[in-house]
Amino acid sequence: MTSTALRSALLLPVAALAVVLAPAAQAQSASPPETTPGRVVPWPPNACESGYTCVWSGTYGSGKKWKTGAAGDHHVALADRLGKDVPARSVYNNFPKSTKKVVTFFAGYDAKAKKCRGSSFTLGPGHGSGEAGGAPMGSKVLCFRVP
Repeated sequence: MTSTALRSALLLPVAALAVVLAPAAQAQSASPPETTPGRVVPWPPNACESGYTCVWSGTYGSGKKWKTGAAGDHHVALADRLGKDVPARSVYNNFPKSTKKVVTFFAGYDAKAKKCRGSSFTLGPGHGSGEAGGAPMGSKVLCFRVP
């Protein structure tokens, strides 16, 4: 057997093993669980990089829950339904700019309690981001990986 033939015979199993292992490695990293805490990024919600969704929930008006299923610019996982990605109202698209709304803004994930901890801010006339309360501009948003 020539050295070239010997080298080819030895490399073939290695190449086959690489082909078998590559899809397994990709599959493992392709769809991490939705509720795996991701990295914390600055406001606004769409600052999350691709593959993450920001987790935030809240109330508006006199304590009414946000309506799920309403038009929004992205999907969010509500704090009381972690693990289910549901449509929810977007701060940017759906809050009237002429009225003030108080929104609960979840800025952290409590791994022990398995829920988000948050604070609130006010949306004032002509503003699409937090100004008053616990989450002013530059606040943090917790992101979760999504499949």
